[in-house]
Amino acid sequence: FITDRGESDEPFYITTFYSRSEYRQRLVSINNTVLSVSLIIALVTMIISLILANSITSPIRHLRKAMFAISAGNYQTVVDLRVSGEMGDLLGGFNDMARQLSQDHTALRKYISEIVHLKEYNDKIFNAIHEGIIVVNALFTIEKVNQAFLRYLGISGEPRPTVWTTGADQAAAAGLLARDGLQQV
Repeated sequence: FITDRGESDEPFYITTFYSRSEYRQRLVSINNTVLSVSLIIALVTMIISLILANSITSPIRHLRKAMFAISAGNYQTVVDLRVSGEMGDLLGGFNDMARQLSQDHTALRKYISEIVHLKEYNDKIFNAIHEGIIVVNALFTIEKVNQAFLRYLGISGEPRPTVWTTGADQAAAAGLLARDGLQQV
């Protein structure tokens, strides 16, 4: 019953009916948006990962290539990349090492050239001496003889500037010495 104020003691129910198709369309739209955003984020993440990976592996590939060039004898090789951070320090250190190796290699070639020149000069002096000279080491291996010594023994040819290491060379020299009454010293 309704009172004069319009209030009722009985409960009042309102029932409404809504179509779910509109909510399903909104749910599908939200799902599509989330999927699209997720795919875009994944794609951007992959691109950034590839760029970062390439920024690390590219200098390493250049460094490896330069290492093989130096090991092949090209001491003028440098890695010409502008990279900052630890990779830049590594490449800079490699370039400094390569420059130092090149300088050391050039100096070594110069020293070897000087040594060869001095050896040839000493050999000329050694062979110009008119007295027979034989040089033996601590193991009594004949290392060197001059031209006068070979003439004394009646051997023709150029003296050997290297160590006589074969048994035949040593036996022949010892036999010639013994024949002439000389002893190895």
